[in-house]
Amino acid sequence: MSAPRSRRVRWLLVALSALTAMVVAVTGRVLFVVGDGSPDDVGVVRGELSFLGSALDHGAGERMQRLFPEGYFFSNVLYGLALTDLAAGGHGDPGKARAEAARVLGRLASPAGTAVFERGLSPEYGVFYAGWSLLLRAQSAALAARGGGDLAVPAGWPPSASGGGLPGGERAGLAAADRMAEAVRAALDAGASPFLPAYPGRS
Repeated sequence: MSAPRSRRVRWLLVALSALTAMVVAVTGRVLFVVGDGSPDDVGVVRGELSFLGSALDHGAGERMQRLFPEGYFFSNVLYGLALTDLAAGGHGDPGKARAEAARVLGRLASPAGTAVFERGLSPEYGVFYAGWSLLLRAQSAALAARGGGDLAVPAGWPPSASGGGLPGGERAGLAAADRMAEAVRAALDAGASPFLPAYPGRS
């Protein structure tokens, strides 16, 4: 395995360890994820992502929210980022990763995903929400560019979209990412501080 891919897998293992530790708190499953970036570690990452995806499908995000202020949002977005990063490193199917990223983005745009954030902030829902969401959108867009496939857009994405969401397809997906990036840029240009608000009165 090349050095960049080895570093990528090690990063994934660290991120998954953090996310898994959170999910363990609500599932009771005992997991141990440590590795050196070897091919065997890729199998571990895939297995943990499969477990986490199933757990999130069965209410782990909602249970996380009862334990942490951004538990629902963070558990979903970290899962999506780990999944798309694995595919970007050549260890997963880009099309399947994009489809799952679209599902995750749909959760982030849902009432459960935005509940703890303030819509009236600039950028909308605050920089914590916008920044992490944009990162997942960008990673999904990068996979679409590499794989030559469509970039799916979940219904209701971005959260403020009128008319019940955007049509699917790569162009619409890139447009959604562009709008989010432009909103962050505009907020930075308009603000007196580079530290944009994540919550009312707090950066």
